[in-house]
Amino acid sequence: MRRRAKPKQPDRVAESQTDDSSSLERQLRQIPFLDGRWIQDVDIVAQSTKVIHHGLKRQPRGWFLTDNDSNDGRISRDAWTDKTITLRNGAGGISDKTFPIGSVSTNGNENWAGGFYHHATSDNDFSGGPSFGTANVAYGAHFFVVLGAATVDELTLRCTGTSVTSAGGRTASDTEDIVIPSGTAADAYFETPKKWVGTVVITVVSGTAKTCNYGLNKYFDWGNTAFYLKNLECVVEGNANDTSAQFTVYHHKATGWTFNVGAAASPPILYDQNSHYVTEVGIAKDQPGAWKRTALNDLIDGSGSEGLVCSYTQGAAAKPLAYGYFIMGLAPDGGTDANVDVWVF
Repeated sequence: MRRRAKPKQPDRVAESQTDDSSSLERQLRQIPFLDGRWIQDVDIVAQSTKVIHHGLKRQPRGWFLTDNDSNDGRISRDAWTDKTITLRNGAGGISDKTFPIGSVSTNGNENWAGGFYHHATSDNDFSGGPSFGTANVAYGAHFFVVLGAATVDELTLRCTGTSVTSAGGRTASDTEDIVIPSGTAADAYFETPKKWVGTVVITVVSGTAKTCNYGLNKYFDWGNTAFYLKNLECVVEGNANDTSAQFTVYHHKATGWTFNVGAAASPPILYDQNSHYVTEVGIAKDQPGAWKRTALNDLIDGSGSEGLVCSYTQGAAAKPLAYGYFIMGLAPDGGTDANVDVWVF
């Protein structure tokens, strides 16, 4: 008696038609010989399952898919029966990023995590060609300005200093211009794409000078990618009493800034503990504290010069924190939901 060869059981993870050399082409040539069903235009949301009715009236022998939008991520089979096949999209999971934070011996100091704002303590119209920063300090940060009054013509500011790149480059005596269009309103924000180390000199190249807040900034942009903030936590241990502590998460972006006369600009706040807890905001010596927010869905366009910056503003001068850290739950944007065609046989 001759034995009939059994069909090979396909892998649980489907092959995707994104590579001309993939074995999917070989399987497609076998389609006329298979008793199967072609199910088109199936949407599978990231981190979810999709139950698909295949109509075979038997449990399938195998399956594969074609990727319609290059976003099939990680599609796997959860289950199949004589009526359905259940597929899972494992892409787009939440990743935790932890940013430690400390404190210093200066009352009112804003301590940074995940990035920083190094603000000038006063405003300037740059007509005198001032410098900002300290020589030989490794800021690695963008220079920024916040307008104090509307421009009456096109205003061009020039930054001169040593620039650095994320690819490992360094250029001494480099320049970059910030061009502010005529009629730009007060509180408008601009930054240089280039990042600077050491001292930066700012001059007016053309246009009518306007008073600005200014400084250097570094923000967490997850490698220049867009992402969602899904949850956040802050956990601390007190080293000294601080009755007016403030924990803040800033959404670094080009909108939502406020110019302040003779002081630092106010960046856009995303979340802060004081607005949440209102009264009970203190830190006590040798005692723990925590702040948590969940069910968030804030898009941070890291590919478009946006990011996150966390801070602790201390109200006491005796190093109030023994330790502290922010934990941010992040999920990538785009390339997570999938649209596929599924062949079940």
